[in-house]
Amino acid sequence: MGNPRDDARLVNGPDDRRLTSSRASALDENVQAINRWERAILLARSKAEQVSDWTACTAASGPVLVFHVVWFGSRSAR
Repeated sequence: MGNPRDDARLVNGPDDRRLTSSRASALDENVQAINRWERAILLARSKAEQVSDWTACTAASGPVLVFHVVWFGSRSAR
């Protein structure tokens, strides 16, 4: 069995790793398309999904976590 990197060089050519301007342009277009797609999906969420996302983000925030540590730490010290 050959080295997979050698096999890839045979198929794709030795300079496949270079990022030419046309490849960079295609990459930028793909990234922008993915960003538009993600934005559209976020905007299409239902109100319940938006509220649940907000709840999860708020519950996982630093101040809430510190509050719980202090709250339950003081409750167990009694």
